[in-house]
Amino acid sequence: MLSNRASIRPYLMDYLEQVGSQIGSADTSEIINLIILDHKRGMVASSAAISSNLPEDLSQNSQSHLLTELSELI
Repeated sequence: MLSNRASIRPYLMDYLEQVGSQIGSADTSEIINLIILDHKRGMVASSAAISSNLPEDLSQNSQSHLLTELSELI
């Protein structure tokens, strides 16, 4: 049975906060829902703007982990 709860890796919290500030929300569930919907739609442009503010290695590592974890949900 799947749980409706998920944990967020600490290194991704800054990314979530950045997305939240862009959409004007501090609700983690809403931010995650938006990221998942964008991923399902194939929209990476919004995450590219955010990741440009992150160090290169952290940005690629975080996006890789995020995509791996989200792809398991599909």
